[in-house]
Amino acid sequence: MPETTAFLKGIIDDFVVAPQPVWRIITSSIYLMNAELAKRAVERVGNPNVLVNIVSRRVRQLNSGNGGFNRPLVDVPAGTGAADTALREILEDKIGYDLPEALPAVRPTPKKRKKH
Repeated sequence: MPETTAFLKGIIDDFVVAPQPVWRIITSSIYLMNAELAKRAVERVGNPNVLVNIVSRRVRQLNSGNGGFNRPLVDVPAGTGAADTALREILEDKIGYDLPEALPAVRPTPKKRKKH
């Protein structure tokens, strides 16, 4: 039992002495890459809300795994997430979108009521 306590104390000391935990370094680098792709994709699409809809639909397609449209359309390194793959596809013009034509807003006319 004292060996286990010494072993755990060594791990805790290493963790406290380290300037940043390893998991924080790894996750921050992943988010930096994803944020850069997202910024460039927003510039291409124009509307961040439309970008979210495009990426979420494409991620669902990639994760379903039924073949056809469910394979990445671009070459991505192993371990790349589905969202990063979708962003890369948008940046390389492999997938696109069509916005419906905007209709003018019409104010409804009130119904005439019968007076009793």
